[in-house]
Amino acid sequence: MTSAPSSLVFASFDHAADPLASLQEVPQGQFLRWYLADLGAQSVLIEEKYFDRDYLSEFAAFYCTSSAGYPNVCQRLHYFSIAVDRPMFERAVADDEDALRKIQDAYLGFIVRRPIPGTPFGRTVLRWYPEQSPDLPRVIEPARFYTSHVAGLELGVRGLAWQQQDDGVGKCATIALWSMLHSSAFDDRHVVPTTAEITQTAHRAGLSAAPLFPSSGLTAAQLIASLRDSGFTPLVVAGELPDNRFGRERFSSSLASLIRSGYPVVVAGASERDGVGHAACMVGFRQAASNTPNPGMVELEDAKTEFVYIHDDNLGPAARFRIELDAKGTYVALRAVPPTGKHTGTLPDPTKNYPRLIPKLLLAAAHQDVRITPDRLHTLGVNLGTMIVATTGNGLGLSCSSRMIRLAAYVGPELGRILADRPSVLGTTRLSLWESVPPMSLHLGVIRFGAGKVPLLDVLYDTTDSAPNMRAFCYVAYHPEMVAAVERLVVLRLFDDQVVSVRAF
Repeated sequence: MTSAPSSLVFASFDHAADPLASLQEVPQGQFLRWYLADLGAQSVLIEEKYFDRDYLSEFAAFYCTSSAGYPNVCQRLHYFSIAVDRPMFERAVADDEDALRKIQDAYLGFIVRRPIPGTPFGRTVLRWYPEQSPDLPRVIEPARFYTSHVAGLELGVRGLAWQQQDDGVGKCATIALWSMLHSSAFDDRHVVPTTAEITQTAHRAGLSAAPLFPSSGLTAAQLIASLRDSGFTPLVVAGELPDNRFGRERFSSSLASLIRSGYPVVVAGASERDGVGHAACMVGFRQAASNTPNPGMVELEDAKTEFVYIHDDNLGPAARFRIELDAKGTYVALRAVPPTGKHTGTLPDPTKNYPRLIPKLLLAAAHQDVRITPDRLHTLGVNLGTMIVATTGNGLGLSCSSRMIRLAAYVGPELGRILADRPSVLGTTRLSLWESVPPMSLHLGVIRFGAGKVPLLDVLYDTTDSAPNMRAFCYVAYHPEMVAAVERLVVLRLFDDQVVSVRAF
């Protein structure tokens, strides 16, 4: 005999019937309550019986053989910033346009609650905080759009999936890798592996003698091997200081380059409190103020980045961390700091006493045709910028940033954003790129020079070649002075004379 399907349950946020209210003793539960309260959550819709792909994979790999008798069914909790009750929901599923619009506009995202008492939080996607600093916005290129369906009603939220490590199938590194592979950069080319599949792939590499399950965690070598075996190019950046620690410029510029490229970044390091290893997934950062460097200087634009947003399985999704330095001002340490509270309740600060993380390794998964690293782009950018500045008699100061980007995204949305106020220039620039430049790689390496917030020059590189042969094949100048500067370098044989000039002014 089959059991009867359970009803949908409607409840007020953080009240007794809200499952999240009963999980407040779990640190991640405190964080999620705080986060949703700041988003203005008012109600929750509970699917009592929900089959989650990730948990089913974990169940098949480990939990189904446990004598504890774990069920294979989860709950899925949908949160809204308005009061949603059954009559309103019934109108929405009957295609009432007003009810549909209100529910969809108020949707804050979902939490999958696993039937594992100690580690209940499965796949979770929540809306980002509203942007309060449009002049210095969050950069969240890895975010993607997720769609949920309840009784025929489609609910959508933009974010990146997070979950809590369960210690049975996945430790922190496995969860970080899982979040990374949800990136928008890979939407059109792969199926996101489950945590169980990631652990199995890492152990197939033969790099560990430890039991497969319960998972004892993955080493950096296993993470890299797992990415490579899954069809990705691992991009690895290690700290340049003793014990593989990072200086601020290298850390901030590298993470910004990768996140601008749409690639989340696994940060591996150690807790400052006890030295225990930990890994998490960086999913965004706050744009640093764009200062115009002094004449004669070339500076990496993102070196002064102050905040990074991290999916930390021990804390919660999109947690804000400040990039700090140790007491001697030498190496980077990341401190969890909540944004200014927006809710009026008395919820405890979930980041209080959370230990700082000392980063030692950054890892990103790139497309197979990408063979260039942020380090290489930064070196090329600083060297080229220094030469450009020299051609002006050191009368100019330049900032420099880098990214990898799809050709279609660069010619389309990216140029559209930069040249939005000059439509005729936008049209000729796009046509010039398409008609005068030899066939380009699917992904471009872009080094951008600017003065303050004003972009002056983009230099485009082929990402498919080896580092010694890496060449600039085109530059897009947004100011006449940049054309003159590059042409002087060509005459001096300091720049490839085959480079194509595109004038976007």
